[in-house]
Amino acid sequence: MKINTSKGTHLTIDGQNCDRDRLSDEAIIKEALIQFPIDIGMKRLSDPLIKSINEDEFNSGISGFILIYTSHVSIHTFPKRGYVAIDVFSCTNFDVLKAIKYFKALFQIQEIEWNVLSRGLNIR
Repeated sequence: MKINTSKGTHLTIDGQNCDRDRLSDEAIIKEALIQFPIDIGMKRLSDPLIKSINEDEFNSGISGFILIYTSHVSIHTFPKRGYVAIDVFSCTNFDVLKAIKYFKALFQIQEIEWNVLSRGLNIR
């Protein structure tokens, strides 16, 4: 499903009951941030930035971010809760359903909520 907008598409994914080992694996997240833009037809502008955070039950996990030519992709994992939050924002159209399928398989998401925001509709 391609969403046509004037200034951009912002896909948000909230996944629950994910594979906790995959959510804890920095290498998997790094590889996803490298491979996903290629698979979806986007051009990377940076190497992935990956940071592990181990503060408490709520704030432990991995955050990853990559700049793409048309904006960014971010992944935030919370392994102890089996939860992942993903954002894909691009000023060009992309296949939203392909993106959802990619991340659902990657993290073995059992419960998923996703939303698509059309950005900048009133910008001239």
